[in-house]
Amino acid sequence: MYKSPSPLPETTRARLVETLNARLADGLDLHSQIKVAHWNIKGPQFASLHPLFETFAVSLAAHNDAIAERAVTLGGKAYGTVRHVAGASKLPEYPQETSRDLEHVRLLADRIEVYLAGLRESRAAAEELRDTDSVDLLTGIITEFEKHAWFLQASLGLGPFGGMGGLAQPTPAARGLVGLRPGGFAETVGCPPTPGQGGRWG
Repeated sequence: MYKSPSPLPETTRARLVETLNARLADGLDLHSQIKVAHWNIKGPQFASLHPLFETFAVSLAAHNDAIAERAVTLGGKAYGTVRHVAGASKLPEYPQETSRDLEHVRLLADRIEVYLAGLRESRAAAEELRDTDSVDLLTGIITEFEKHAWFLQASLGLGPFGGMGGLAQPTPAARGLVGLRPGGFAETVGCPPTPGQGGRWG
């Protein structure tokens, strides 16, 4: 261990560095898996999920950097080569032949849950060791990625309804708001239907 501005004892700092490096390995692995999904996604939800996955990746890259720098600030080293991550990450391998949009959503949701479990484990360790700065850092990441997990899980919750590329069909109330008739068209309210559209105004 190197000299650190932290007042924590060296043995405490060593334990913190160990758990932070474990989370760094998970985060670097998750980042690469998100990029695989971003690059290869296909399907009706491509236009929304492709940039969303990139947002996840950019955010996670910043968090990985913060975790690495915290480990070094505590007097340790940050380990993050591809070979090291491959042996240290808790995440399962990503099936790289996947292309369908909702399958990528499911795979990433599963892996973010594994990532979150590790973050909570490290936060509990930091709380036990009275490192409030590491607790704050990890809590911020947990808060953000719980939101990401919620978004992905909510997207999967629409799948069983079928149709529209796995999206839920609009409710009768929603149809009324946009003038959408079952089996018809979404008509702009206030504009008459063009010839051949079919349907009628309410």
